[in-house]
Amino acid sequence: MNFQKITQLLKSHRTVILIAADNAPLIINFLFKSFKQNDDGLKSDAIAEKDLITTLTDYLYALNRDEIQFPKPAKQYLTDWANAGFLRKYPGRNDEFLYEITASTENAFKWIDSLDKREFVGQESRLKNLFESLKVLSSKSRRDSAGRLRELEEKRKQIEQEIDDVKQGKMDVLDNRQIEEQYFLIEEMAKGLLSDFIALLKGIVYSHNEEVWNDLLRPENENDVKRYFADINLQLIVDKAEGYAIFTYHCYACSYVSI
Repeated sequence: MNFQKITQLLKSHRTVILIAADNAPLIINFLFKSFKQNDDGLKSDAIAEKDLITTLTDYLYALNRDEIQFPKPAKQYLTDWANAGFLRKYPGRNDEFLYEITASTENAFKWIDSLDKREFVGQESRLKNLFESLKVLSSKSRRDSAGRLRELEEKRKQIEQEIDDVKQGKMDVLDNRQIEEQYFLIEEMAKGLLSDFIALLKGIVYSHNEEVWNDLLRPENENDVKRYFADINLQLIVDKAEGYAIFTYHCYACSYVSI
């Protein structure tokens, strides 16, 4: 990453533009509450324009009660945010428009959320993961069958020793601090993976066939989504780096579900 690259990103990346916007607290908080943390405790992938206008109107009324901070009507704000790339607007059922957040807005949510993390939580777990990753890299990046056999023999001895210890009632159990670390680390990784997966999937499929993607987003076509992914030429997606990442996620998840 060089000076020119950073300059370009700060000037043109929609996530940076959103965070630096004058109304960033309004945009980020409202969109997060609407799409990620609504009153029912559910997440919404798409919201009807009339419903979003009603919700934003109430939200603006509460903020403007003591002083007019946001004078525009709710519909104008939504139009501005869609034009800026923070929201995506498309036709739904009965000519009703729907809104969904974009990948750039998802990234803004992730960044804001990361600022509120307790930095000390998960450090031990991260360190262990780092060393485990280094071990895997060292072991499986070399074609050394003799060395690999020695490593496997050592692992077998360790497993056999652990089995003997468990039979004798000796077990390593995580303490409360370690459990908390693991919980926060898993939560952080899961949120990041889900956000990345959604962003990659939308980006790849949308670029692959914009017309089909818009049609699939219509509520009445919900049952056609699985059929579309069953019929699509997966090689066109897997050949791309982002598509290969999604394909890897899918295969890895399926391997666990089948266990």
